[in-house]
Amino acid sequence: MKLFIFRHGLTMANILDLRHGITDIYDISDIGEEQASRLGKKLSEFGIKTIYSSPLKRAVSTAQIVSDIINTDVKILENMHEMNLGEAEGMTNKESRDKYGAILDVQKSSLHLDFLTARIPGGESNAGVISRLEKFISYIKDKYDNSDVIALSSHGYFMTVTYYYFFKNIKTFKNCDFFQVEI
Repeated sequence: MKLFIFRHGLTMANILDLRHGITDIYDISDIGEEQASRLGKKLSEFGIKTIYSSPLKRAVSTAQIVSDIINTDVKILENMHEMNLGEAEGMTNKESRDKYGAILDVQKSSLHLDFLTARIPGGESNAGVISRLEKFISYIKDKYDNSDVIALSSHGYFMTVTYYYFFKNIKTFKNCDFFQVEI
């Protein structure tokens, strides 16, 4: 089975350089809608059967635009939300880096012993994201055939951890970037 994972379109929080994690205030911007349309056109050639989405409106809106282009449905999964950033939610990237820089560095360094368990106070660890990802993979493997192509509308941190899970490498993703894996 092929799984395509894509990041939501640009939001005002992205423009303001805010960490918004599970905070669900911002939808995608006009630019984000254009990005999602371009993404839909790119993904149209792969025969995606279903798009799953994080419940956060920025991911749902992106998924809906893509699904309209590729003519498929969107299914919301509550546990596929972005990483909970705890006390850093709503901070600018600079503010969070000033306050939690050491933790953020550990979370993005797979060579660090605490890579999986480090978390901002009140937030989620990479291991927490991986646990949710593994449940999703198990769910779609039970529901679909090996020849099916599925997509997930997601978020930056979630994608970075997911990419690490599959490829043992750290990569960051811009709005409407995507990657695919065989599961």
